[in-house]
Amino acid sequence: MWRRNAGPAGRSEWLLHYLVVTLKAGKTEQILLSEEMLPVARQFLNNYKRWWTALEKVAAVNRRLLRLRIAGLARSENRRGAS
Repeated sequence: MWRRNAGPAGRSEWLLHYLVVTLKAGKTEQILLSEEMLPVARQFLNNYKRWWTALEKVAAVNRRLLRLRIAGLARSENRRGAS
């Protein structure tokens, strides 16, 4: 989340809060947040980070299982070839 002071020089300034989300390569979306929405947005970002961490762990297990399965197939083919 970004925070920026905005306002013409010499006049009162106001604080803008906005969230920039990258949707896919080259495409972003910017959401202007009110002060009241900051805690909600922070919680959503925290949820996203926790979800992403869990997804990375699942992906690591899947890669390991895939490697084990590939190794098992290779051993099986080697046994068939030796018979």
